[in-house]
Amino acid sequence: MHFKGCTEFACDCELTNDTSLDFHRRLGYTEANRIIFLQRNSNETKLKLY
Repeated sequence: MHFKGCTEFACDCELTNDTSLDFHRRLGYTEANRIIFLQRNSNETKLKLY
């Protein structure tokens, strides 16, 4: 399906959200990647980079 020139659609869900994962798989989506986002408060102790 082409919509305004798009040839691919992507969605995301939490790794633990099995309901959403199952829903998207039923729509024909396939898993492309798993990713972990990391964050750090910039007000905490300064980080030394070597």
